[in-house]
Amino acid sequence: MAKKKFDIAEVHAQITEGLIAMMEQGIAPWSKPWIVRGMDDIMAPKNGISGRKYTGFNSLYLSFLMHENGWDDPRFYTMDSLPEGMKVRKGSKSTIVIFNKSTQRDVENDEGEVETKTSWFQRYYRVFNGTQIEGLPAFEKPEVEVEDHIESDEQYPEAELIVSEWVATLGGGLWGGSDRAYYTPSMDSITMPDAEQFITLAAYYQTLFHEIAHSTGHESRINRLEKDGFGTSTYAKEELIAEFAAAFLCANTEVPLNEEQSAAYLKGWAAKCKDEPKLLFSAANAAQYAANMVMENTYAAVA
Repeated sequence: MAKKKFDIAEVHAQITEGLIAMMEQGIAPWSKPWIVRGMDDIMAPKNGISGRKYTGFNSLYLSFLMHENGWDDPRFYTMDSLPEGMKVRKGSKSTIVIFNKSTQRDVENDEGEVETKTSWFQRYYRVFNGTQIEGLPAFEKPEVEVEDHIESDEQYPEAELIVSEWVATLGGGLWGGSDRAYYTPSMDSITMPDAEQFITLAAYYQTLFHEIAHSTGHESRINRLEKDGFGTSTYAKEELIAEFAAAFLCANTEVPLNEEQSAAYLKGWAAKCKDEPKLLFSAANAAQYAANMVMENTYAAVA
């Protein structure tokens, strides 16, 4: 029997199915702490051999599967990487992870000049969770002390540092006193209600991180923003990027996420993701890149 041809669109649809199902129910995947994890989270999915943590969509998807399957081990292995004496338990089902790879080649343009062109393609690997491996020492999850969060103006110093450093890079700065939150690309500015207008300080930072995420798409930065109107797939993707990126930033600054989201809005996004299977995948990866840009800006400023 001939081997079935690998269909990347089919794979995107398959691996986003669970997350889309959550959105159809009005549940925001980025609001769940077992999906969006901070950089220092010991339970963040990682390569079992190198210890390198997965990022972007792969991290979200593997975290989702860990929760769904009750896996209490964040380590993942390919079949070929298993150390001697270890094997996959009989009947275990593999999980697909996808990586973007690039190749470069020199080409001659119309003027006879040689230019380097970069081409991107996707590769996929099948991995197994540590709980599916026989002979693997059990993962020892360290005990973590849970501290009570007391709301105060000084509760999120890391978030305030990230905001202040990023706002300093905006051409138009940060404006307060508004009745809504938005980013203006033409002015490279963010407009926000004052923090006192939010029910909690955490809600203020979550909203501000969303607008900061939009600002990473400015033409002077990632140049991601397009002029398509409301309701288009481009608009949906940009909103998903901003929501996921805000969640990444909240996770890394210990700002708790507000799980209340618009069910109708989420269902609309779910419909877009179903029509375009790659949408959720590419949005999550772009969000990780955007959040990293904001975090790295802070590290560079305080180094």
